[in-house]
Amino acid sequence: MDSPPPATLPLLLSVLPRIPWEPVGIRSSPLRRNPDFVRLWIGQTISAFGTRLDALGYTAILTLHVTPLQLGVMNGVVSAPVLVFGFFAGVVVDRLRRRPLMIAADLGRAALLFSIPLVFLAHALTLAQLIIVGTAAGLLTVFFDAAYGALIPVVVPRERLLEANSKIGLSASLAEVTGPGVAGVLVQVFTAPLAVLIDALTFVASAISLGSMRTIERVMERPPARARGTMREIGEGLRAVLGDRVLRALALYGATDAFFGGFFGTLYGLYLIRVLGVGAGGVGLSVAAGGAGDLLGTVLAPTIARRLGLGRATVAVAATAAAFSALYPLAGGPAVLALGVVLIAQFCGDIGHAAFGVYERSLRQARTADHLLGRVHASTAVIVQSLYPAGLLAGGLLAETIGIRSTLWLAVGGFTLSIGWLVASPLRHADTAGINHDALPTSPP
Repeated sequence: MDSPPPATLPLLLSVLPRIPWEPVGIRSSPLRRNPDFVRLWIGQTISAFGTRLDALGYTAILTLHVTPLQLGVMNGVVSAPVLVFGFFAGVVVDRLRRRPLMIAADLGRAALLFSIPLVFLAHALTLAQLIIVGTAAGLLTVFFDAAYGALIPVVVPRERLLEANSKIGLSASLAEVTGPGVAGVLVQVFTAPLAVLIDALTFVASAISLGSMRTIERVMERPPARARGTMREIGEGLRAVLGDRVLRALALYGATDAFFGGFFGTLYGLYLIRVLGVGAGGVGLSVAAGGAGDLLGTVLAPTIARRLGLGRATVAVAATAAAFSALYPLAGGPAVLALGVVLIAQFCGDIGHAAFGVYERSLRQARTADHLLGRVHASTAVIVQSLYPAGLLAGGLLAETIGIRSTLWLAVGGFTLSIGWLVASPLRHADTAGINHDALPTSPP
């Protein structure tokens, strides 16, 4: 019972698009012979597809016919848990065994989503319920994500973290490419509230996959002096991020990038439709191009790191993403030509973004002691995501004042300046594999 059914992984791969798997070593990798990683990877692949369905959003738009303001309020409230509970989630993850916590979060999210089609069939569905369900599910996701990032180094040898994160990123990219199309079909066939049922079932599949793992975890033992309350433990997680020059640089780069990314988050659709005149179909094509870029970036990430070294590769892909972002405000002329420039920018820029995500997760996991992994992951998430809402607001206000294209140029400048955090850190000198066992903390400091 220590190995998965031999046909499981080949069956999964057979239904995925034919892409060059060899760069990530799927068929030859020792991770394929790690049954717990295979179970974890398959379960999260299924769950990622469910998450990309955005069935709650479709339900709000198509079934409840919400206004743009109502949709904005719903999305804002649903995204709030990571900022409100992120630090606390890290503490909980480091106090408890991670796998049972993830299973409980999966089952809780499934139960919440199951309530939507039930109430819909009873003709009692309201926007308030969607907000409550979305917020509660978002809260459970905060705990799940913190535990997930901390569980991977328990399941995978640290010298294989880069490879493992590349494979996990590959699943997320495939879900991004295919999820919206699948969502459209499901909504057409089953209606939006019943499509939520599919999303709920993916969480059940994830829970079953996690439950079949055989990895034995232990609850972290801390000296009595360290068990002095939640705020002290939150502070330990923050100090672990801000006290490590590489992790601090990655977090500050992420926060700066997220702030200026908020400019694009507010203006992207308006710019493509009203300024470039490419229409809603052009926006959809650009999103698909970005998904394809994500896919290629995760596939190529290990190869780039082997050739450049992990540190230089991290800086290089961040610079690549910033450079191609300049094509957005440069686009113009006939709509077809403008759309072509946007597609290139989206595809090439997302290659850099996806590869950076693989490197960043691997570095964080490799440089963090096991008893701090949950708090370091959660603290980084809060730091990075805290500035995004401010970027959304600032982007809208600036566009009203100086225009959309000028605001996008400011964002490009911000993306470029954010790379300074990485260049000024020791990140450039990280080893090729990104894993240096002699530098890893092995016991509480």
